[in-house]
Amino acid sequence: MDYALLLIFDQALAFIRENRGRSFFLFYAPNLPHANNEGGWEPRIDRNEMRVRNLVAFEKQNWPLSEKGFARIIQNR
Repeated sequence: MDYALLLIFDQALAFIRENRGRSFFLFYAPNLPHANNEGGWEPRIDRNEMRVRNLVAFEKQNWPLSEKGFARIIQNR
């Protein structure tokens, strides 16, 4: 699963590397994912509001499932 935040970061970094020999302006403003709580959703991994394939390192944390999903989404690669 690819997260938009990481795809945009990769593109920004590629642009910087490709243009490092000349002046340029790049506005990079990452927007960290956040929970979609409008519907009072149940904290389940397979819901659209916090969809992740797996929790990896956060599986065994003593946190609510929604927090594990959020941590996985914002985890640095």
